[in-house]
Amino acid sequence: MVRDHWYKGSIRNISQGGAYILLHRQKKFSPGEDILLVVDLRVVLDQIKGKIIWNRSHGFGVAFDTSEPDFSKLKALLAARCLF
Repeated sequence: MVRDHWYKGSIRNISQGGAYILLHRQKKFSPGEDILLVVDLRVVLDQIKGKIIWNRSHGFGVAFDTSEPDFSKLKALLAARCLF
C-alpha cells in the first residue's frame, strides 16, 4: 500500500536489505514514500514495511524497515531458501 492505495506488482529480486518490485502497470512513486508490502510466498502471507528508495518506469526499489518485528520472519524465510 502506497498513499492509502493498493497496487499489484511482482517481486523480481529480494534480499534481507530490500527488493525490486516490477509493477503490473506503470505508476510513479517518489523515493522516501512509505510502503506496506503484502508478500505471498506460497508458504506464508505476510506484510513487510519499508520505504521506496528509487523509481523507474516499470518498477521501484524498496528498503525494508529492519526494526519491524515482521522483518525477522522475512530474514528467516530467506535464510531457509535452498537450491534444487
